[in-house]
Amino acid sequence: MNPSLFIKSGVTWMRNFLLRVPLRLKIMGLAFGLTMLFGTMITYKVSTVLHQNMVSFLKEESRSVAHELASQAPDYLLINDIFGLNQYVQNIMKNRQDIRYIVILDNHNRVLLHTFGTLFPEGLLKHFSQRLPSGNPVQRLLTDEGVIWEASVPIMQGAKGSIRVGVREV
Repeated sequence: MNPSLFIKSGVTWMRNFLLRVPLRLKIMGLAFGLTMLFGTMITYKVSTVLHQNMVSFLKEESRSVAHELASQAPDYLLINDIFGLNQYVQNIMKNRQDIRYIVILDNHNRVLLHTFGTLFPEGLLKHFSQRLPSGNPVQRLLTDEGVIWEASVPIMQGAKGSIRVGVREV
């Protein structure tokens, strides 16, 4: 069978079929199709805007918690009260469920305090040895648990170290 003849017969069959469909059904099909098209477009746009707002919120939360800790940590570090600082950090972790970790580093990038329990992730220790760009204190990390938004804030302009706060993206 000739392919062009097959296409012509298919087009003829489709045209005859569409001519037999009542006008009311055509209008309803058109309305349904447009509704589905616009609904899909609006859903996609709303989803995109919500994701952007969520990311913005998570960045701001990690930054604000890091700044809060950086303002309180010198009081504990100047008198070498690591236990009191740990209690303060654990209280913050308890009250903010989306925070994945808090790490306090000294001015030589050694870990003073962390919220990982007994097992500290090796890859994160290598990451902490890298300095963050000064213009962007929040960065996106891809981990086994998903995306983490991490803020880094110096304590007393870096004289007493820095604080890293990681917030998990849901």
